[in-house]
Amino acid sequence: MRIEITNKLDELPVAMAAMEEFAAEAGLGGEPRHAMEVALDELLNNIISYGYRDAAEHKIQVELLAEDDRLSIVISDDAVAFNPFEQDPPDMSQSVEEREPGGFGIHIVRKLMDECVYRRCGERNIVTLCKYLAPA
Repeated sequence: MRIEITNKLDELPVAMAAMEEFAAEAGLGGEPRHAMEVALDELLNNIISYGYRDAAEHKIQVELLAEDDRLSIVISDDAVAFNPFEQDPPDMSQSVEEREPGGFGIHIVRKLMDECVYRRCGERNIVTLCKYLAPA
């Protein structure tokens, strides 16, 4: 399933509705569905909220794939080049008040997904997230 949204936070429900439809068609439930939903919401929020230096409308493409025992989310955007998986995870030994802000959502995405890959292709960021399903 492929969708395209603009870089506006009010577009997030469109992406999440597509995720719900994808999950229903793929027969997903439980932890894999939850992981996919959280990861998609977190990354789109970050792209829309922090990725653009202008107020112009930009297109963000999302592809949701189910192949054998693997689920994938591929997000492509023309935001500022940024590899979210290069960042150090937050220091969990510190209290919430002591920690530097940011990075916790990406940390959660890393924990929920089995693979998190970033690449820059021309002027586009491409993030691929994979979740493996246990054999039935």
